[in-house]
Amino acid sequence: MELKSKKQRKYIFYKIIIFIVIFGVCIVILGSVKSRNINIVKYEVLSLINKDNFDNFQLHIGLDDLKELENGEKFVKANFIASDVSYDVKMKSEGNRWLIEIKNGEAWQGMSKFSMQILGKDELLTKHLFYQMLRSLDVLSYRTHLMNGYLNGEAMGIIYIEELLSLELLESMGRRESKIFTLNEIANRFDEKIPFCQIVDCALYAKKSVMMQVFDIQKSENGDGNFYKNPVSGLFEPIGYINSKKLDDNAFKDKAFHSYYLNEINKYKDNKFVNALFEQYFDKWFIEYNIVKRQYGNFELNIFDSLLKNIQQIILIADNFALKYDYEEKLFTDKSHPFLIIDKKNKVITIPRGTFELTTPLIVPRGYLLVAESGVSLMLGSKMYITSYSPIKFIGTKDNPIRIGAKNVNKEWLNITVINAGERSILEHVIISGGSEKVDDDFNITGGITFLKSDVDIRNVLIENMNGEDALNIVQSNFCLENTTINGTKADAFDSDFSNGSIDKLTFDNIGNDAIDVSGSQVSINNTDILNAGDKGISAGEGSTVTIENSIINDSFIGLASKDLSRITAINVDIGKTYFSLAAYRKKNEYGPGQIEFTTANNLIPENVLIQQFSDIFINGKKLKYNRDYGHDVFEELSNLQINY
Repeated sequence: MELKSKKQRKYIFYKIIIFIVIFGVCIVILGSVKSRNINIVKYEVLSLINKDNFDNFQLHIGLDDLKELENGEKFVKANFIASDVSYDVKMKSEGNRWLIEIKNGEAWQGMSKFSMQILGKDELLTKHLFYQMLRSLDVLSYRTHLMNGYLNGEAMGIIYIEELLSLELLESMGRRESKIFTLNEIANRFDEKIPFCQIVDCALYAKKSVMMQVFDIQKSENGDGNFYKNPVSGLFEPIGYINSKKLDDNAFKDKAFHSYYLNEINKYKDNKFVNALFEQYFDKWFIEYNIVKRQYGNFELNIFDSLLKNIQQIILIADNFALKYDYEEKLFTDKSHPFLIIDKKNKVITIPRGTFELTTPLIVPRGYLLVAESGVSLMLGSKMYITSYSPIKFIGTKDNPIRIGAKNVNKEWLNITVINAGERSILEHVIISGGSEKVDDDFNITGGITFLKSDVDIRNVLIENMNGEDALNIVQSNFCLENTTINGTKADAFDSDFSNGSIDKLTFDNIGNDAIDVSGSQVSINNTDILNAGDKGISAGEGSTVTIENSIINDSFIGLASKDLSRITAINVDIGKTYFSLAAYRKKNEYGPGQIEFTTANNLIPENVLIQQFSDIFINGKKLKYNRDYGHDVFEELSNLQINY
């Protein structure tokens, strides 16, 4: 026993020595990088303790199909296994990569289509980081992964996986389904002497352009790339990198682009911005880099030094650019609407108190503030609309509200849209009626009132008799809705897409479809009454988180519906007449099940609850058993039932 005790003490002593050495190394690292602009201490320490390897995947391909795959002429059948889940896929060769499409409507990591190739060059590791950083700036870009690949049991090495263009890519970044165009398909638009920023979303294009400079990505004369046509803004958004010198030349011919470019490039003068941008992904990236380095041996990629040097060069470019160009936009003039008061000095456009007709569309450029005084009555003619690229402040009073409606009740107007406003908008004591939507070859604005990337407060507002897909649609914005009523809608009343906000003391009545429909959003709902909704009282989808308290839902097809990795928490919510009081299920294959936690003093009839396998509903903490199999088409069932409801 004495000998064993000595060994134990000796073992503990060595452990203490090792700990002191490691701690000393960390202190040295800490001191050596103290003066750097970017704090990389945690990444170098992480490299000492990171995980040993990437996750694995398996590909199983028959021998005949494997030979066919080498020819690269057509798709072959295969089996893809990751995280112990097996997927039937089809795949084909394209150059030095494989293209994979998952069958049966399934998705892996939210992707149904992706490519894979062996990580044989450092460019792929840099590209991996570049795409992630573009996504952090809300520039459409591809999801990427690094994994260890095995083909029929034989190791292939580290595999770089990159998402392919698909609806899932758009939805993962809060975009609606719309057309994708190649650069060649839209190139002729830049020869029509239309300003660049009226064709392309210059805010996003500037972010993309500067990030390409940070990574020193070279461009060719004509280049290539893809664009997404945003159906709300009507502008083309770049996807990934667009490596065209010619396109950049077109951008800089438009002086409006200069201000976007300088605004973006000047951010890199701020160390806090640079640190915040890099730190989102560099801890994960350094772990991955060290795994690659261990497997590949002589592999060096001095990403920090090169990026910092590029940023310093960018700052010099910005200073010279500011001296070279006068990038102020021309002052707004509008002769089509003589009732407007335009303060050019302070850049405020005012609709004064009075009654006015809108016979031509009102379009407000960015850099202004659109104000409507109390007592304004604005009558819109058929197919008229208001689009503002600046914030709006429509503030009436209880006795003198602002009224916006149709000139002729039998001829609906289109919509009010606020896009990339920059500052928060306010609607207070406003009555809006008779709007619809703006859907044509260039736009798919489904809301009678729409805010895109424009935060808004809406208080004491009445929205009624709206004939579009959504009466109120808020997209990629923060919002606060209070003491507001929406009634008499043709379809949905309020639609929140990839937004965050609060709803308090709202009333919904006589709603054609969903009263509240949220996708990819975080929303809190309090003291709200929902009456007579043709479909769902509250619907949560695409990874939303919704909390509901002290509210009423009555006379709806479904009270609460949670689907596609969404979670609803409801406390003291009174659900009256419905076909299904609660429903939790999966609608989109790239997502997963839904969850509802319902706390109430009232009893709910179990037969009125729909639960698909793997989805969960808890009532007062008790989990209910599912009553629909995982393979059951819940969406089709609900559609058929609703017809006769």
